[in-house]
Amino acid sequence: GIKVERTKFNTMSEHERTILGDSNVKLIDTKIKYLEGFIEARKDAVSLSNLVGRLTTKNKNLVSDTNKALVELQDLKDKLNKLSTDLSTAASGAGITSTDFLSTLKYYDGNGEDKFIKQFVTQELIDKLDDKKEDVEKIDTFIKDSITPIIIASQANIIIKDTYVSAVEVARKAFSEIPDTDIFKETLKIQIVKDTVGIEQFIKDAELDITKAKSVEDKIEDIKVNPPTSTTFNSKVTAIVTEYGKLSDLQKALVTNYDAMESYNKALNIVTDITKLTKLTPNSEKFREDIHTIWESYVKLNTIEKTFVTNALKLEEMKSAVDNATGVEAQITGINIANAGMKVAEARKAYNDLFGNRKYVLKEALELLNSWEKSSSTAAN
Repeated sequence: GIKVERTKFNTMSEHERTILGDSNVKLIDTKIKYLEGFIEARKDAVSLSNLVGRLTTKNKNLVSDTNKALVELQDLKDKLNKLSTDLSTAASGAGITSTDFLSTLKYYDGNGEDKFIKQFVTQELIDKLDDKKEDVEKIDTFIKDSITPIIIASQANIIIKDTYVSAVEVARKAFSEIPDTDIFKETLKIQIVKDTVGIEQFIKDAELDITKAKSVEDKIEDIKVNPPTSTTFNSKVTAIVTEYGKLSDLQKALVTNYDAMESYNKALNIVTDITKLTKLTPNSEKFREDIHTIWESYVKLNTIEKTFVTNALKLEEMKSAVDNATGVEAQITGINIANAGMKVAEARKAYNDLFGNRKYVLKEALELLNSWEKSSSTAAN
């Protein structure tokens, strides 16, 4: 076999090499390389045959696989050509009769490459590959004309809705115009164009983007024409905000009237913040900080916006209670040794007069008042 021939050549003595001469030694080496290359080429032919065999109407990667097969076919031809060229070059410089020496080599002639490919790849598969080239060209044209514009429009720094919608409509029209009876349509629709998504599904997904964005836009237009009442505000605005929040970045970019929700959003955020505030401990620093922030936001609303804050009364009640508690706290922190005899009792009375709102007095202030009372009691005894 070839391995035996290679071993014999590699172990040839210097004396044997000298007798043969450099040119003949080179020819023998090149012949063995030709045979070794022939074995590798057969493996490549098997790989190519398998790849071409996968070029069916159900292949989702028909474009890339066809292009890969074309590259492999050309590589195989180039490899066979180089093997023959190298062998011819070595033969022309050899001292022995190269014609007799090479006469037993298969595919060593002007048509050797084609003969090899027809035998080990088969003419049937080569014809199939040629046919798929036409399909690939049509697929590439469809993608370039109908799919690429959608991708470009969706990846723009500033997404223009009309451009995106128009591109999607063009793609749908082009796809629909291909007869359902045309087998090419079956091939086309499954070709992968993005991640694992085929052309038909890609168009459907783009149409869904538009549909979802339009749903939010329509609701916003409706709320502009029919403003919510204080009763319906929370449900209507929350529904729009929630639906918008579930959109992808692309879908959100297709909602061109969301700015109209600004006033409603500001009011809804305050409604939500007030609800959270009621769940905090009223005599904590956290409660005191948050109610200040929320109140500042609330007073900045215009008259109409304030009407949408459905729990504004609760905020005003808590704000008033905090203001009163702050007054009591000021009395407590104003106590000193010189005025404790009178001020402790006044502070306690002011605290008691808060009744249900005593819970808003900071814990630290109440502890300080209790401490002063104990001190006063001890001093009196």
